[in-house]
Formats: sequence, C-alpha cells, structure tokens
Amino acid sequence: QAGQSNTNVDQLQATTQTYDNSEEKYSFTYPSTLKDGMEDITYAPYDTGNAETDKYVVDKSLLHESNSEYCAPIGECTPTTRDFVLNAAVIESSIARIKNSIATSEVKTERIGQYTVLTTTQGVEGEGLIWYFVALPSGRTLMFTQKYMDESVMSKYKSVKDFIPFKEQNRITREIISSLIFTK
Repeated sequence: QAGQSNTNVDQLQATTQTYDNSEEKYSFTYPSTLKDGMEDITYAPYDTGNAETDKYVVDKSLLHESNSEYCAPIGECTPTTRDFVLNAAVIESSIARIKNSIATSEVKTERIGQYTVLTTTQGVEGEGLIWYFVALPSGRTLMFTQKYMDESVMSKYKSVKDFIPFKEQNRITREIISSLIFTK
C-alpha cells in the first residue's frame, strides 16, 4: 500500500549502540541496524567567509543499505541503495555564524528533544540532504548531515522490503539528536 512501510520498524529499533566522542565531549545512541561506514558528503550549506572555521571532519558516519539497485542520475549504478546516511561532524564556527551565513528563508529553527536545532534542506528528484546544527558547549557547532531518499518520489523503492521510508529516516535522525548528551 502506498505510504506504508515495508520495513520492520521494531527491528530497526531493537537494539542501540552508543557513539562517544570524548574529545568533543558528546555522545548519542543510534539503532544497531545502522552500519558504520563513510559516505563522503563534503558539501555544506554555509559559508561564513572563514575557510579555517568552516572546515570540518566527519566524526561518525552511519548508513543503511537496501538490497535494490541504485542508478544515479548520471547513469552510474550500484547493486545496493544507500537509502539513509547520517554523518556527525564538529564545525569550528558558532551556530550564530552558521545561521547568518545561510539564506534566512532556507533555515528553520525547531526543537528536537531538549535541543534547539537549526535545519536546512536541499534536494531534487526524491533525494537530497538535510542538515541539523546543534550548539556545542565549547561554542562550536555539531552538524548532522542526513542524506535521504524519498520513496514517495522515487516510487520503485515503495516495494523494496528493507528500504527505510523517508518519514522513518527523519524519525531516526530526530531520535539520535534527542539522545545527545554533552559531558564536561
């Protein structure tokens, strides 16, 4: 049925793991069904004008692959589809500088768990990126980058049993952000 998930949501949430970044003093939990991996998402939606404070290195990359062929718009195909990727990275810039460097119409402020989070989205033809920015106690910013695929636009994925639906991808990201703990 359209709009219904074929993914076993209980299985997605059955067990969790914890990522702990002792250097940056934060941790979060995530579903064990997400694999450690590295998805190179180098584009960021901000430019504060300072290359030193704008750069970042991904601390943690989580991904999920579906057993369905993926063909990029440029024609390259892979035997599986990365339907969900979430990267966490620390940016030297403050959240205020980042907010001021993104066009105001593109930035939303929302409450996720106990945190005030800036979000912005860019996408086309059913896939794209959502960025979530959370202020760190150090004055820097924790950036989560969610690479998504939306089965309501990319309809071939509606029938893929292990595809994580777009709404579920967003729920997982928000649960991960809600689980954030900052230590001293």
